[in-house]
Amino acid sequence: MSHKHPKRPLIFLITGVARAGKDTFAAALRSHLPTAGNRIEIYKFAHVLKDLANHQLRRMGLPGDFHDEKFKNDNRDYLVALGRFLRSIDKDIFAKHLLAQVQGDIDFCDLDTRVIAIVSDWRYANEYEFLKKHIDADIVTIEICRPGFEPANNEEGDSLAQLFLDCKVMHKRIASDARTLQDMAREMSIWY
Repeated sequence: MSHKHPKRPLIFLITGVARAGKDTFAAALRSHLPTAGNRIEIYKFAHVLKDLANHQLRRMGLPGDFHDEKFKNDNRDYLVALGRFLRSIDKDIFAKHLLAQVQGDIDFCDLDTRVIAIVSDWRYANEYEFLKKHIDADIVTIEICRPGFEPANNEEGDSLAQLFLDCKVMHKRIASDARTLQDMAREMSIWY
């Protein structure tokens, strides 16, 4: 059972097209946030999806690892199809899994510690709405843009378009390189 934490959790939801720098930004943000009094974790909605796909590969005796960037990119269609199938059964499936992880951190950390969750693969408006409804936390949404990079597929393009249509993005940042991502992360760490 969850207890009311005196320090309100903070959740960063980071979105953007594939290879825009979301993971790099998330890691930089984590490194710039103060560690004293905070428990800072990076999460991915799709982490459980990759684990499930890897489990299927192992069960069938097949090689590969969806956590490997090249293997994931070469086989992205499978992850998209599996994710689409799971979301067709329960559109909040990945948000529920993430909530359980974050809630576990909240429940098992000291009361004087603030939990900060950085989610580096936010894609769907319903994920934001689900978290907003089910956890008492400050939620900050950030889009990372990188000139010349387009959505990896129609699914990604449609889901990102819906985020912007629903006005769910609070901060839009344009990154030209890793240094720009570092500067943006430093800026966000000061604000929050």
